Amino acid sequence: MFTAVLLIAGSASGAQVHLSSTSQGGEPAYTNNPVCIKNKCVNPLTPGLYDLPRLSGLVWQCSQPGEVQKYLQFCKAAVDYDPAIPSPANSSVALDTITRAQDEAASTTFVYHLSGLGYEAWDFKEQERIDDEPCVSRIYELVCMTYFPRNQGSCKAGSQIPYLKPCRTSCEKYLDACNVECCDDSARCVFELSAEAGGEVSKVHGYADFEAPSAFCTGHSGSSRSGAPVTLLLALFGLQVGLGLDNTENNGSRSRSRGLVEFGLLMSLLVCAASLQGCSLEIPTHDRANWSRQPNYLIKYEHVGPGQPSSAAILNSCSVGASTRQVCSGHGQCVPWMKTPLSLAKPGDAVANMGVAFCECDSGWADPECRTVRKSQLKAFFLSLFGGFLGLDLFYMGFWLRGTLKLLTLGGFGLWWAFDIVRVGAAPTYAKQFKLNNDLPHWVFMLINVLLFGGGGLAYSMSSYARFNKMKMREGEKTHGSDEIIMDRSEGGQGIRFDKSAVAQEGEEGVCFEGLADDWVQQSQKICRPNQVNYDTPRETLMIVMQRDGNQLGFTAPAMRADEEVVRAAVRQDGHALQFACQELRNNADIVLEAVRQDGHALVYASPALKARKELVLEAVHQDGHSMVFADVALREDRDVVLEAVQQDGYALSYASAALRADREVVLEAVRSTGYALLFADEKFRADKEVMFEAVQSNWQALGYASPELRNDRDVVKAAVATNRQALAMVSEELRKDPAIVQEALQADGHALVYLNQTQQADKAIVAAAIKQDGHAISYASQEIRRDLDIAMQAVSEDGITLGLLPQEVQANKSVALRAIESNVKAFQNVSEELKRDEDVQEAMLASERYALLHSVKVDGYALRTASKRMQADREIVLAAVKQNGKVLVFAPEELRKDREVVLAAVRQNGKALVFAHETLKNDKEVVMEAVAEGGHIALWHASEELQKDKEILLAVK
Repeated sequence: MFTAVLLIAGSASGAQVHLSSTSQGGEPAYTNNPVCIKNKCVNPLTPGLYDLPRLSGLVWQCSQPGEVQKYLQFCKAAVDYDPAIPSPANSSVALDTITRAQDEAASTTFVYHLSGLGYEAWDFKEQERIDDEPCVSRIYELVCMTYFPRNQGSCKAGSQIPYLKPCRTSCEKYLDACNVECCDDSARCVFELSAEAGGEVSKVHGYADFEAPSAFCTGHSGSSRSGAPVTLLLALFGLQVGLGLDNTENNGSRSRSRGLVEFGLLMSLLVCAASLQGCSLEIPTHDRANWSRQPNYLIKYEHVGPGQPSSAAILNSCSVGASTRQVCSGHGQCVPWMKTPLSLAKPGDAVANMGVAFCECDSGWADPECRTVRKSQLKAFFLSLFGGFLGLDLFYMGFWLRGTLKLLTLGGFGLWWAFDIVRVGAAPTYAKQFKLNNDLPHWVFMLINVLLFGGGGLAYSMSSYARFNKMKMREGEKTHGSDEIIMDRSEGGQGIRFDKSAVAQEGEEGVCFEGLADDWVQQSQKICRPNQVNYDTPRETLMIVMQRDGNQLGFTAPAMRADEEVVRAAVRQDGHALQFACQELRNNADIVLEAVRQDGHALVYASPALKARKELVLEAVHQDGHSMVFADVALREDRDVVLEAVQQDGYALSYASAALRADREVVLEAVRSTGYALLFADEKFRADKEVMFEAVQSNWQALGYASPELRNDRDVVKAAVATNRQALAMVSEELRKDPAIVQEALQADGHALVYLNQTQQADKAIVAAAIKQDGHAISYASQEIRRDLDIAMQAVSEDGITLGLLPQEVQANKSVALRAIESNVKAFQNVSEELKRDEDVQEAMLASERYALLHSVKVDGYALRTASKRMQADREIVLAAVKQNGKVLVFAPEELRKDREVVLAAVRQNGKALVFAHETLKNDKEVVMEAVAEGGHIALWHASEELQKDKEILLAVK
């Protein structure tokens, strides 16, 4: 590991550091706050705090603008200024080495501070994940500002400058975002502490007492910590004054609530008093910061090799030179932080020189050295399931306060309990320290949740249904009297209905219909029911409903299921609605014809007589060949029906009679539809060349059913490999050497090279044919042929990304690299480190990037958003982007937002883009006219005050 990283480790090892405040006269410095709960109060309080004295003592030099950023990796997103760099003792040390050392020191501090707070550092390896978590984002910014201080203003490159600490506000933003609370006033950013170590006393200073941005410190703009208690006090004072003024006018009405108001004010003042720290001399005090009393996580997570004294402790067992000691406590492996490793260092192995690396722990272990046993997700889930209403899951995970609240509210009246069951079981969540161990099988969680919530939903539905029936019974009793209402619970019954005798007295007749007992068993039973009172939807409305959803026929009254027009409308929308029609209509040829035209499978619901009618079955199999299975057995032997079916779906051959499965014309039609149909044909066709030829053209896997003779037939094999390269795996070695077959396969798919032998993979002509079809096929070529510059040039010409598949010596070839970058700008990442610094290569990369971006913005102007600042300053690119989407003018630099032609193009596309134009152009009448012509009054809002009153412009507003 570089020196900067080792120095961090050194600051954590050795003697315990004792910190105390320095105050005048030796008086205690901190007050106690008993009404408080500590949160993220760790030692050291802020990331890199103990490294500030060392960094302040280094000699720093001014860097050239834009030079350091070229070599940044971890801190690239945070360092958007020109940083200073430590002046090396040896002048021959390269800038990239110094920058990398500082970058790795920042990475180490970031990882260990996250671990000190209980976060999983590997969850925040990607910049997107860092930005999603405000606390982690502030840690990241503060760490990078600590190790990459800002250049002193107007300094000359190479001159010595002082170390500019991070600003006070940068530290305060971290304390606010992470909600740091130490229950005294020690959680602050400007302080001076005495550090005793090894009998020597030194001073540890806090951050620069300036508000960013400032020339005296490093930091981004932002406000300092908010004085919430003071603000609350002022608000309460204003409320009291208001109540006092109102007292004379509403004395009578206010007297009744006076006691409650004064009680509320009193409690609020008590809360404020508890949160205003250090205000009373009567409050108990102490002379050592609460955070400094916490265990130092740098010491807690240090590593001492086997058989070595504690004085030899270092911070990271994955640091370079750790080959003789056990890494990650034997419970993990070293993984590079900034790039993907070629191989992982396992316990007992030497640690590869992969840049800065950290321990990625095995399942069940956590912390930077993999010494902390994770709590079990399985235990937490079952505690949440069976004891969640008592808070047992939160107690187990270490959240005592939240667990107590959950206990007192009996699981948040059930809501908190249900929420935590899903939260804990869905994925390993955070305990007090680190995430839970992922030992809960996901299927167990899903099964329990389905049973729990599904069962609960079913119970609720049944109880709701019972209440609904009772309500209907009561309504019926009020209308008709209790003697006339009965519950119809027989099969096919519709719930509440009139008693038959009572209805007959009114002169109505019952309606009989045939109900299908089972969709697949062709049996029916006659069920007679009187008219249902709860099916009173008008017929005209039903006709409209059927046109939208034919299956609603199943919820209509029997009379409607026997209505020919209603059923016809239903089956035209969904053929399966035929199952709800009465038996008479399922025996109606016109109705069934409408149904099978919509869905051939509707034939299953037709009467047996209609299943034997050829014209109906032909219509059904024309729509869906599989519907032949529902036809009468006699029609499965009908050649016309079977031909029609296999033309629609070759699998229908499986339902045909044995005689027709031996019919050559029928089989040919089937295999043309799908080669798999050969599986159902007579065995003799597996040796029929014409049939096999048609089959493999339809599906190459049909070659597996061919006879041994045809599997080695050149014409059949050529047809198969032309369909799919994988067919090469089925043929003999002799045919795989056949030039015509190889050429056919490679023309269809260059990746067919993988199925050829080593001699062919080393043949320049064969490899050239493969990469002509797909440049990525170079990955299957021999190592020797991949070194061939002609082959390499052809591959990168097809796709520049293939440069990454070539040997390192080819990647270092300038001509190949230039051609690759010209083909695909992303190839730059695979160029050798030396060539990346070559001016011609960088120029080619920029030209390729510009070309790609220019085409991208013409399709989507928002592509300008992710472009580099250099590309965003390119006038031609910006002009093309705003012509596609005027709003992307916001991403253009100020000089282009002053460009009249660019702004005119933007507002013509979107008048609202005027808001992003420079102030001078907002006062340009022609620009504003174009903007309001497209954007109307909204665009006018962004014009200058003078032009907002211009009559001509006002008339032009839409």
